[in-house]
Amino acid sequence: MNMKRILMIACLLTPIACSGEQPPVAAQPAAQSASQPSAQPAAGTGAEASSNTTVKAGVAGVSAEAGVSADLKAGTYRELKDAQPTEDANRIEVVEVFLYSCPHCYEFDPQVNAWRKTLPDDVLFRHMPATFGPNGEILAKAYYTAKALNVLDTMHAEMFDAIHKRGMQLDSPAKIKALFTAKGVDGKDFDDYFNSFEVDSKFRLASRMQINYGITAVPAMVVNGKYRTSARLAGGTNEDALRVVNQLIDKERSSD
Repeated sequence: MNMKRILMIACLLTPIACSGEQPPVAAQPAAQSASQPSAQPAAGTGAEASSNTTVKAGVAGVSAEAGVSADLKAGTYRELKDAQPTEDANRIEVVEVFLYSCPHCYEFDPQVNAWRKTLPDDVLFRHMPATFGPNGEILAKAYYTAKALNVLDTMHAEMFDAIHKRGMQLDSPAKIKALFTAKGVDGKDFDDYFNSFEVDSKFRLASRMQINYGITAVPAMVVNGKYRTSARLAGGTNEDALRVVNQLIDKERSSD
Protein backbone atom coordinates (compact mmCIF):
# COMPACT_ATOMS: atom_id res chain seq x y z
CA MET A 1 0.00 0.00 0.00
CA ASN A 2 1.56 3.31 -1.03
CA MET A 3 2.08 6.21 1.39
CA LYS A 4 -0.60 8.42 -0.18
CA ARG A 5 -3.25 5.74 0.35
CA ILE A 6 -2.05 5.13 3.92
CA LEU A 7 -2.35 8.85 4.69
CA MET A 8 -5.82 9.06 3.17
CA ILE A 9 -6.95 6.14 5.33
CA ALA A 10 -5.31 7.72 8.36
CA CYS A 11 -7.13 10.94 7.55
CA LEU A 12 -10.43 9.18 8.08
CA LEU A 13 -9.34 7.36 11.24
CA THR A 14 -7.75 10.28 13.12
CA PRO A 15 -9.09 13.65 14.27
CA ILE A 16 -7.47 15.31 11.26
CA ALA A 17 -10.26 16.57 9.01
CA CYS A 18 -9.33 16.58 5.35
CA SER A 19 -11.95 17.63 2.84
CA GLY A 20 -12.11 16.75 -0.83
CA GLU A 21 -13.54 13.65 -2.44
CA GLN A 22 -13.83 11.95 0.94
CA PRO A 23 -16.18 13.30 3.63
CA PRO A 24 -14.48 15.22 6.43
CA VAL A 25 -14.59 13.95 9.99
CA ALA A 26 -14.50 15.67 13.35
CA ALA A 27 -11.57 18.03 13.91
CA GLN A 28 -10.21 18.99 17.31
CA PRO A 29 -8.84 22.55 17.26
CA ALA A 30 -5.67 23.10 19.25
CA ALA A 31 -5.78 24.47 22.76
CA GLN A 32 -6.12 28.18 23.32
CA SER A 33 -3.40 27.53 25.87
CA ALA A 34 -0.81 24.81 25.60
CA SER A 35 -2.32 22.77 28.45
CA GLN A 36 -6.06 23.35 28.14
CA PRO A 37 -7.68 22.10 24.92
CA SER A 38 -10.70 23.93 23.56
CA ALA A 39 -14.05 22.27 23.02
CA GLN A 40 -14.35 20.12 19.91
CA PRO A 41 -16.38 21.79 17.14
CA ALA A 42 -19.09 20.05 15.19
CA ALA A 43 -17.88 17.49 12.68
CA GLY A 44 -17.75 18.56 9.06
CA THR A 45 -20.61 17.23 6.99
CA GLY A 46 -21.92 17.72 3.49
CA ALA A 47 -23.59 20.88 4.78
CA GLU A 48 -20.60 21.80 6.98
CA ALA A 49 -22.94 22.61 9.85
CA SER A 50 -21.61 25.16 12.32
CA SER A 51 -23.21 27.39 14.92
CA ASN A 52 -21.06 30.24 13.61
CA THR A 53 -22.36 30.22 10.03
CA THR A 54 -25.42 30.82 7.91
CA VAL A 55 -26.08 30.18 4.23
CA LYS A 56 -26.04 33.05 1.75
CA ALA A 57 -26.26 32.88 -2.03
CA GLY A 58 -27.52 34.42 -5.22
CA VAL A 59 -24.89 37.09 -5.85
CA ALA A 60 -23.14 37.26 -9.20
CA GLY A 61 -19.35 36.80 -9.16
CA VAL A 62 -16.49 36.64 -11.63
CA SER A 63 -13.42 34.46 -11.89
CA ALA A 64 -9.94 35.75 -11.20
CA GLU A 65 -9.46 35.04 -14.90
CA ALA A 66 -10.84 38.13 -16.63
CA GLY A 67 -14.09 37.83 -18.54
CA VAL A 68 -15.42 34.69 -16.82
CA SER A 69 -18.52 34.99 -14.64
CA ALA A 70 -21.01 32.65 -13.03
CA ASP A 71 -23.78 32.65 -10.45
CA LEU A 72 -22.80 32.23 -6.81
CA LYS A 73 -25.01 29.29 -5.93
CA ALA A 74 -26.80 28.47 -2.71
CA GLY A 75 -24.91 26.13 -0.39
CA THR A 76 -21.51 26.63 -1.98
CA TYR A 77 -20.24 28.70 0.93
CA ARG A 78 -21.07 29.81 4.45
CA GLU A 79 -21.24 33.34 5.80
CA LEU A 80 -19.80 33.78 9.27
CA LYS A 81 -22.22 35.29 11.77
CA ASP A 82 -19.43 37.49 13.09
CA ALA A 83 -17.00 38.98 10.58
CA GLN A 84 -13.38 38.42 11.59
CA PRO A 85 -10.50 40.93 11.37
CA THR A 86 -8.19 40.87 8.36
CA GLU A 87 -4.56 41.93 8.00
CA ASP A 88 -5.20 44.75 5.52
CA ALA A 89 -8.52 46.61 5.54
CA ASN A 90 -7.74 48.07 2.12
CA ARG A 91 -7.54 44.71 0.38
CA ILE A 92 -9.75 41.62 0.07
CA GLU A 93 -8.14 38.88 2.11
CA VAL A 94 -8.19 35.19 1.18
CA VAL A 95 -6.91 32.72 3.76
CA GLU A 96 -6.26 29.06 3.02
CA VAL A 97 -6.37 26.96 6.18
CA PHE A 98 -4.30 23.82 5.64
CA LEU A 99 -2.54 21.03 7.50
CA TYR A 100 0.82 19.65 6.38
CA SER A 101 -0.19 16.08 7.22
CA CYS A 102 -3.43 16.25 5.20
CA PRO A 103 -3.12 14.58 1.76
CA HIS A 104 -5.92 16.73 0.33
CA CYS A 105 -4.01 19.87 1.33
CA TYR A 106 -0.91 18.47 -0.35
CA GLU A 107 -2.83 17.91 -3.58
CA PHE A 108 -4.44 21.35 -3.35
CA ASP A 109 -1.21 23.26 -2.71
CA PRO A 110 0.10 23.47 -6.32
CA GLN A 111 -3.35 24.47 -7.55
CA VAL A 112 -3.58 27.24 -4.97
CA ASN A 113 -0.09 28.45 -5.83
CA ALA A 114 -0.96 28.66 -9.54
CA TRP A 115 -4.32 30.34 -8.83
CA ARG A 116 -2.89 32.97 -6.48
CA LYS A 117 -0.65 34.23 -9.30
CA THR A 118 -3.79 35.29 -11.19
CA LEU A 119 -5.12 37.43 -8.34
CA PRO A 120 -5.32 41.21 -8.84
CA ASP A 121 -3.52 43.66 -6.58
CA ASP A 122 -6.57 44.35 -4.43
CA VAL A 123 -6.52 40.75 -3.12
CA LEU A 124 -4.21 39.61 -0.32
CA PHE A 125 -3.64 35.85 -0.10
CA ARG A 126 -2.09 34.13 2.88
CA HIS A 127 -1.80 30.65 4.37
CA MET A 128 -2.86 29.73 7.87
CA PRO A 129 -1.69 26.37 9.25
CA ALA A 130 -4.37 24.36 11.01
CA THR A 131 -3.55 23.73 14.65
CA PHE A 132 -5.67 20.65 15.31
CA GLY A 133 -4.85 16.97 14.92
CA PRO A 134 -2.17 14.79 16.54
CA ASN A 135 0.75 16.94 15.35
CA GLY A 136 -1.11 20.14 14.60
CA GLU A 137 0.73 22.30 17.12
CA ILE A 138 4.28 21.43 16.10
CA LEU A 139 3.47 21.53 12.37
CA ALA A 140 1.86 24.94 12.73
CA LYS A 141 4.84 26.20 14.73
CA ALA A 142 7.12 24.84 12.01
CA TYR A 143 5.26 27.00 9.49
CA TYR A 144 5.62 30.15 11.59
CA THR A 145 9.26 29.33 12.33
CA ALA A 146 9.98 29.05 8.60
CA LYS A 147 8.23 32.36 8.04
CA ALA A 148 10.20 34.10 10.80
CA LEU A 149 13.47 32.73 9.38
CA ASN A 150 12.55 33.86 5.84
CA VAL A 151 12.80 30.30 4.49
CA LEU A 152 9.09 29.68 3.95
CA ASP A 153 9.45 29.58 0.16
CA THR A 154 11.71 26.56 0.59
CA MET A 155 10.34 24.89 3.69
CA HIS A 156 6.62 25.04 2.84
CA ALA A 157 7.04 22.62 -0.06
CA GLU A 158 9.71 20.68 1.82
CA MET A 159 7.35 20.00 4.74
CA PHE A 160 4.66 18.69 2.40
CA ASP A 161 7.11 16.58 0.40
CA ALA A 162 8.78 15.13 3.49
CA ILE A 163 5.47 13.77 4.72
CA HIS A 164 3.72 12.80 1.50
CA LYS A 165 6.55 11.88 -0.86
CA ARG A 166 9.16 10.53 1.53
CA GLY A 167 6.88 9.16 4.24
CA MET A 168 8.57 11.00 7.10
CA GLN A 169 6.83 11.23 10.47
CA LEU A 170 7.29 14.84 11.52
CA ASP A 171 5.92 14.26 14.99
CA SER A 172 8.54 16.01 17.11
CA PRO A 173 10.41 19.33 17.09
CA ALA A 174 13.68 17.39 16.75
CA LYS A 175 12.56 15.79 13.47
CA ILE A 176 11.38 19.11 12.10
CA LYS A 177 14.65 20.73 13.15
CA ALA A 178 16.57 18.06 11.24
CA LEU A 179 14.53 18.86 8.14
CA PHE A 180 15.30 22.57 8.49
CA THR A 181 19.02 22.10 9.13
CA ALA A 182 19.27 19.79 6.10
CA LYS A 183 18.16 22.80 4.06
CA GLY A 184 20.81 25.06 5.55
CA VAL A 185 19.00 26.57 8.54
CA ASP A 186 21.20 27.06 11.59
CA GLY A 187 20.10 24.73 14.38
CA LYS A 188 20.31 27.38 17.08
CA ASP A 189 18.29 29.80 14.98
CA PHE A 190 15.63 27.12 14.56
CA ASP A 191 15.46 26.47 18.31
CA ASP A 192 15.36 30.16 19.14
CA TYR A 193 12.42 30.84 16.83
CA PHE A 194 10.50 27.58 17.28
CA ASN A 195 10.44 28.15 21.04
CA SER A 196 9.95 31.91 20.83
CA PHE A 197 7.11 34.02 22.13
CA GLU A 198 6.60 35.31 18.58
CA VAL A 199 5.92 31.87 17.10
CA ASP A 200 3.84 30.75 20.07
CA SER A 201 1.71 33.90 19.81
CA LYS A 202 1.05 33.29 16.12
CA PHE A 203 0.15 29.67 16.84
CA ARG A 204 -2.34 30.74 19.51
CA LEU A 205 -3.85 33.38 17.25
CA ALA A 206 -4.28 30.83 14.45
CA SER A 207 -5.97 28.44 16.90
CA ARG A 208 -8.41 31.15 17.95
CA MET A 209 -9.11 32.33 14.39
CA GLN A 210 -9.87 28.81 13.18
CA ILE A 211 -12.51 28.46 15.86
CA ASN A 212 -13.94 31.85 14.90
CA TYR A 213 -13.93 30.83 11.23
CA GLY A 214 -15.81 27.63 12.10
CA ILE A 215 -13.11 25.45 10.55
CA THR A 216 -13.83 21.74 10.97
CA ALA A 217 -12.12 20.41 7.84
CA VAL A 218 -9.13 21.29 5.70
CA PRO A 219 -8.30 22.56 3.20
CA ALA A 220 -10.69 25.45 3.66
CA MET A 221 -10.77 28.97 2.22
CA VAL A 222 -11.91 32.08 4.09
CA VAL A 223 -12.68 35.26 2.15
CA ASN A 224 -12.29 38.65 3.84
CA GLY A 225 -13.08 37.27 7.27
CA LYS A 226 -16.72 36.83 6.22
CA TYR A 227 -17.15 33.70 4.11
CA ARG A 228 -15.87 30.12 4.21
CA THR A 229 -15.86 27.55 1.44
CA SER A 230 -14.20 24.26 0.55
CA ALA A 231 -14.21 21.66 -2.20
CA ARG A 232 -16.96 19.78 -0.41
CA LEU A 233 -19.22 22.82 -0.18
CA ALA A 234 -18.40 24.25 -3.59
CA GLY A 235 -19.18 21.18 -5.68
CA GLY A 236 -16.68 18.44 -4.92
CA THR A 237 -13.42 19.54 -6.53
CA ASN A 238 -10.61 21.94 -5.78
CA GLU A 239 -11.45 23.81 -8.96
CA ASP A 240 -14.98 24.31 -7.65
CA ALA A 241 -13.60 25.76 -4.42
CA LEU A 242 -11.39 28.24 -6.24
CA ARG A 243 -14.25 29.24 -8.53
CA VAL A 244 -16.43 30.04 -5.51
CA VAL A 245 -13.58 31.97 -3.89
CA ASN A 246 -13.28 34.05 -7.08
CA GLN A 247 -17.00 34.78 -6.91
CA LEU A 248 -16.79 35.74 -3.24
CA ILE A 249 -13.90 38.07 -4.01
CA ASP A 250 -16.05 39.78 -6.60
CA LYS A 251 -18.95 39.93 -4.16
CA GLU A 252 -16.72 41.78 -1.69
CA ARG A 253 -15.36 44.06 -4.39
CA SER A 254 -18.89 44.93 -5.54
CA SER A 255 -20.01 45.73 -1.98
CA ASP A 256 -17.50 48.59 -1.62
